Amino acid sequence: MFNTLSGRFLILTTLFVMLAEILIFVPSVARFRADYLQDRLERAQIASLALLADDMIAPELEAELLENAEVYNVVLRRDEMRELMLSSTPARSGHPRL
Repeated sequence: MFNTLSGRFLILTTLFVMLAEILIFVPSVARFRADYLQDRLERAQIASLALLADDMIAPELEAELLENAEVYNVVLRRDEMRELMLSSTPARSGHPRL
């Protein structure tokens, strides 16, 4: 089959289609991951802004903000300093959250 002209065209066509799929799929996965991380950062920033409005918030509200943002801690960086704004103890489970 590989010795005939049509067999060679079939192999070449298959290789080029697979290469095209790889060249499309890899950037798509990278873009999805970047969008996912950006979304997580935005939700954490919103949670920290609620704390900046009022220095002390109720522990229930703090837990709800962290749960809605799907993060364990929120650290605010300003002028080379980091300040822990919100913190919680992570739930112990067999599946780590990313």
